[in-house]
Amino acid sequence: MDLAVLAKTVFGIITPIITNKGIQEFSKTVWTKVKPWFIIEEKETEELQDLKKDPTNKSAEEFFLAALKRKLDKNPELREELEKLIADAEENGDEQTKIIIQNSKNVNTGNFSNIKGNVIFGNKNKIKDK
Repeated sequence: MDLAVLAKTVFGIITPIITNKGIQEFSKTVWTKVKPWFIIEEKETEELQDLKKDPTNKSAEEFFLAALKRKLDKNPELREELEKLIADAEENGDEQTKIIIQNSKNVNTGNFSNIKGNVIFGNKNKIKDK
């Protein structure tokens, strides 16, 4: 799985825990795996503090995602474990888990300055015929 997609997926899964909105068991499982990177000796990192302060702030989200990508890139074992966990949940998880995963994968990883025609973001989106 592409690093940016994995980081965005993990972020989407753990956001409910960070913001205390609708915590789900799968989110807890993933958060448990990455939590030691963002809470060290019972102190929250700057990335986590900024995100908790204002979860709607895109700069805080990007700051957190950049840290998450760096940490995933430096820890291939956990990266592989998370990829397997997410793939298994996509395949065998309950509907709520599948929705969380699908909604967390909307990632723009490229430059869109020269694209012509239709650009669609999201999963399984289609252009309707006229």
